[in-house]
Amino acid sequence: MIIVKCKNCNKEFKTTITKIKKGGGKFCSRECYHPKVDYGIKSCIICNKDFSKKLTCSKKQWELIKCCSRDCANKYKKRLVSPMKGKHLSDITKQKLSDKNKGKHYSLKTEFKKGNSPPNKGVYKATNTGRTWFKKGHKTITPFYKGMTPWNKGLGNKTPKDKKIRKSIEYSLWREAVFARDNWTCQKTGVKGGRLHPHHIYNFAQYPELRFAIDNGITLSEKSHIEFHKKYGKTNNTKEQIIEFLSDIKVPSFSI
Repeated sequence: MIIVKCKNCNKEFKTTITKIKKGGGKFCSRECYHPKVDYGIKSCIICNKDFSKKLTCSKKQWELIKCCSRDCANKYKKRLVSPMKGKHLSDITKQKLSDKNKGKHYSLKTEFKKGNSPPNKGVYKATNTGRTWFKKGHKTITPFYKGMTPWNKGLGNKTPKDKKIRKSIEYSLWREAVFARDNWTCQKTGVKGGRLHPHHIYNFAQYPELRFAIDNGITLSEKSHIEFHKKYGKTNNTKEQIIEFLSDIKVPSFSI
């Protein structure tokens, strides 16, 4: 430890050699390191109230500040209105200004000389043809649509019958009934819950009379359902196929 004199108050204090090597050990305390500067007191232009500099305020801001608060600053801004606001120049003044500015050249580069023609004269670039700027009474100039008929003309919004049936209330009730009977458990793997599918033992398309028969349904997981149809296909499905697929697992009794 070394005894050193403070640069601000000349008070002796102890410090280390490492601090001095790093450029420190010059001041005895924080008060000496950051001495308080007196920025003086200002009086508000609006309310004549005396106010001092805040800690958050910088030196530059303090030089520009004229009001003690935001309310006073807003009142001061309202006063700073252009003296010409709401006034109109007389015809004589307008003539004087035009005579004064006649013949002035602000920039030789941008100046458009007499007799010259603009470089883009006669050049027209059509952008977004026949789309965004299409106006009433105009004809389409896009050749793509000429003589062509839309692919969905005459089809209408026709949904296939199978999709309508699968989205019906009867189908959703049948589905829930099959899941409830099998206790939401896959009959192939024995795993409860997850992504379950209600499988038609006698397939949906060929046996319309058995579509909503609870005994014609069985609960399978998504993976098992895909495996079944990969093995046996999606047509001509029978009870024997499902018994063979389930193999050793106990199959519930079906009365069809």
